Formats: sequence, structure tokens, C-alpha cells
Amino acid sequence: MSPKLLNILLVMIPLVLYYGFFDPLYTGNPGFVWTPESSIRQLQSSNVQYANSLVLVSDVDQRVKKINQDYKLVSSTTTSKVELMLPDSIDPIKLRNEVIAIADKAEISINGLTVNTDDIKSNSNVGAYIISFTVKARYPSIKKLLEEYEKNKRFFTIDSLAIRQQDTKNLSPEEVSRLDKEAIQATVRFNVYYLKK
Repeated sequence: MSPKLLNILLVMIPLVLYYGFFDPLYTGNPGFVWTPESSIRQLQSSNVQYANSLVLVSDVDQRVKKINQDYKLVSSTTTSKVELMLPDSIDPIKLRNEVIAIADKAEISINGLTVNTDDIKSNSNVGAYIISFTVKARYPSIKKLLEEYEKNKRFFTIDSLAIRQQDTKNLSPEEVSRLDKEAIQATVRFNVYYLKK
């Protein structure tokens, strides 16, 4: 091999290696020999992003474990109370019996008890049972009845309450004389909410 050819090869080999391999490797530009998918800087940046993502994944995993631990600390009685306040479903017959039992506890008889369902338009996941009835009693007794519903574990919300004097138009004078003059008539309407499946 001649010395000129050797000198040319010694100059050409580094140039071919630089422009064909090393320059594309660092810059990501296409070279003579190959074209890399991305440069070393891009790969280093991607590596940093992946490392940060792994740190975030472990952070999220720790938060999930903490939430799970907190959930396990909630007692079963608290869970049953919450499920009673906003259950997945309610049996209307049991709900009727509950309403009557609460009235019995307050020592008041209720009339015209109705239990109907109604959709809550603002939230399609929540439905409600509408309970309505009338009561004839003195004001302290009606107040005691409403307090019993307020103390109940199930979440009864008053939708409307109408209080008026007793209607004596259709009664005979003898029936009017037997009526309790201090008694009033109250029409109560409650909502009991539940989660729709």
C-alpha cells in the first residue's frame, strides 16, 4: 500500500466514522451509514421523564395504600350508618313500616300514608322515595314526632310541612264538641334518597 493511499485512508476513516456514525448518534441527523431513531440528548431527556414517571407511580401507589388503610380503619357500624343514609336500594314496604314505627315511638297515629318514588332531576344517580301523611294532634306531639324522624339513622329530609286547624265543616255539633280544641292537623312530606344502580 502506498503512503499516499494510507494517508488518504487515515483522513477518510475518521471522517466517515464521524459523519456516518458519531454525528448522527449525537444529533439525530441522518448519516452516511445509518439514521438513528433519536439523538442521545433526546434519549437522555426521555430517560429523565421515565424516571420522573416512575417516581410519580410510586407516589400514587403509596397514596392508594394510604387510602385503603384509612378505609379499613372505618368501623363497620359507621359503614352501616352511611349505607342506611344513602343506600343502594330501599324496600318500600320496609320503609313504610319504619315510618309507622317512628310514629308509634312518638305515640302518634298517622293517616293517609303514601310512599312513592321520584327521580331527582339534578343528579341522575340519585332517586328518592316521597313519604307523605297527615297527623291530628297537639303541637308538642307533632314536634316530638318530627324530632323522632330527625334522630333516626335513615336520612329523612322534610320536603314540606303544612299546619292548619282541624276542618270542622263536615262534622256535626256533637262531633265538634268532642274534638280536642288545641289539636291541629299537619301534612308532612319527607324525601328519602337512595343511589340508583
